[in-house]
Amino acid sequence: MKFKKRTAVVLAALMLASLGAASLSSADSNEYKAYISGYPDGSFKPAKTVTRAEVAVIVASLIRNGEKIDDSVKFADIQKGHFAYDSVNYLRSKDILSKDNGGYDVKKDMTRGEFCSVIVKAYKLTKGDAVKDFADVKDNMYKSYIDIAVSNGYMSGYPDGTFKPDKAVSRAEAVSIINKVTGRPGEKEVIEKLITNPKVPNDVKTTNWAYYNIVSATNTFSFGKMTPLESKKEEKKEEKTEVKKDEQQPSKIENDKKDLSNEKIDINNLKDGEYKVSVELWKANGEKVPSELSMANNAIEKTAILKVENNKAYLQLSMNSMTLSGFDKKGHMEAAWYYDSKQDYIKGLDSSSNTGKEVTVVEEYTDASIEDGSETKFPKTVKFPVKVGEDFVYLKVQVDIMKSFGGANPDAAVKIDWKSIKK
Repeated sequence: MKFKKRTAVVLAALMLASLGAASLSSADSNEYKAYISGYPDGSFKPAKTVTRAEVAVIVASLIRNGEKIDDSVKFADIQKGHFAYDSVNYLRSKDILSKDNGGYDVKKDMTRGEFCSVIVKAYKLTKGDAVKDFADVKDNMYKSYIDIAVSNGYMSGYPDGTFKPDKAVSRAEAVSIINKVTGRPGEKEVIEKLITNPKVPNDVKTTNWAYYNIVSATNTFSFGKMTPLESKKEEKKEEKTEVKKDEQQPSKIENDKKDLSNEKIDINNLKDGEYKVSVELWKANGEKVPSELSMANNAIEKTAILKVENNKAYLQLSMNSMTLSGFDKKGHMEAAWYYDSKQDYIKGLDSSSNTGKEVTVVEEYTDASIEDGSETKFPKTVKFPVKVGEDFVYLKVQVDIMKSFGGANPDAAVKIDWKSIKK
C-alpha cells in the first residue's frame, strides 16, 4: 500500500510538472514563465489530446492569483488527491468548467467547442468583429462561445467550412490558442530574438506548425530584455575591449551629432522637423484603455518617424508582412483608416459603416498575394496626424488574411512612447 501511495504521489508530481505553472512573474510583468512542459522522456507529444483536467490545471494556473476556495467540495468525477482536483474545483467555483452531472467526466478529452467555452469564460471575452458561421456549429451547445472565440481570431475553422466542435483538442493546439488569448509571443521572429538557447522537446521539430508556440509555452523568458545568455556575451565583450592610444578619436561633427541626439526634447514645444519615437501596436479595447498587445505588433517597426510641419504632428508607421501561427502564408495590411480622437473611434463602434479617415501611403513593397500568390503591392509606410502627448492613436486596419476568412477589419491602437522621442 505504501508503495502504491508513493507511486501515485510521484505520478501526480510528474503530471503537474508536465502542465507547468503561471504565465507571468509577479516580480517582473515583462517575464513569461513556462506554463507547460514535456514528459519525463523529454518529449512533448504535440499531437496528443488534452483532457478536461489537464486544461483545468493550465487555465487555473494562468488566471488564479492565490485565491482561496473551499477544498472540501466533493465531485463524482474527481476526488481530492487527484493532481487536478484543486484546479477543477477552482474553475467550477467560477462557473468556467461544467459541473459533474449528466455523465460529465473531467478525465475525458476536451473538445474544440468546450475549449472555446473555457477560454471565453476564463478571460471574459466578448464578441469581436470577424464573425463567421459554420454549418456544423448551428445547433451546438457551445455555439455562442465558439462565435466569440472565432470572432476574436483565437480559433478558426477548416478549409471545408466546418469548425469540428466535437473534435478533441491536441496539446499543440491548446498552447497555440492560449498563447494568442494571453498575448504571449508565438511568432518565429519574436521567439528567436527573445530566447537565444531554448529548451526544445525532443519530438518537436522546426517543421511542426506549432513549433514556436510550443517553445514559447515551455520556456521562461523576458519580453524586451536580453536573456541571461546574451547578457553574459555582452559582459565578455566589455572585458575584452581595450581602448588603443592610436585609435582615431570622434570628429567634432560626430560629437555634435551625438549631443544633438541626446538633447532633451520638450514635447510641448516641438519645432518643425523629424523625430524618432518608440511605438507598439495594441488591441483597441472599446471605451476601456487598451491593455493587450495586438497579434500584429510583431509586424510593425518599433521606431516610427514623427514629422512636425507648421505645428502639426504626423506619425509615419512602417509595417512588414505578418507571420501568423499555423499558417504558411503571410498576412498583409491592405489599407488603414485613422480617427482624430478616441471619442470619434468610440462613436464609430456604433456605426454600421467605416467612419475613419484614410491614411496616406508613403511607401509600398511587393509580396505574394494570399489569394493567388501573385506579386502584389502593399502599404509599407503610412502617415496620419497625431496629437502630441496622447498615448494612443486609434486605427481600423484592413488585413488580407482576415478578409480571406470572411472577417471584418480589426481595430487597433498605436501606443506612442513620448518619453523616447529624440532627433
